[in-house]
Amino acid sequence: NQQSNQNAPQDFNPYTSADRAFAQNMLNRAQAQAKMLELADQMKKDLNTIPSQFITDYLAACRNGGGTLPDAGVTNNTWGAGCAYVG
Repeated sequence: NQQSNQNAPQDFNPYTSADRAFAQNMLNRAQAQAKMLELADQMKKDLNTIPSQFITDYLAACRNGGGTLPDAGVTNNTWGAGCAYVG
């Protein structure tokens, strides 16, 4: 049997510059993730304020046909016809 020397990990010490920087970096990343989740939730709330009749009668109607009017479907020319549904 050979003896194996292993280095024990050092304890986290917030008073050292390296560990303090590591902790600050982790905090910054966590705060950024929290902000992204907050913004995603706000987008969901904002989208929920669109009246359902507008979605079904105009936006969703773009899927049903082949013309350039909102109720005629999506074509390569629907960009100016108020047809913006993606689904």
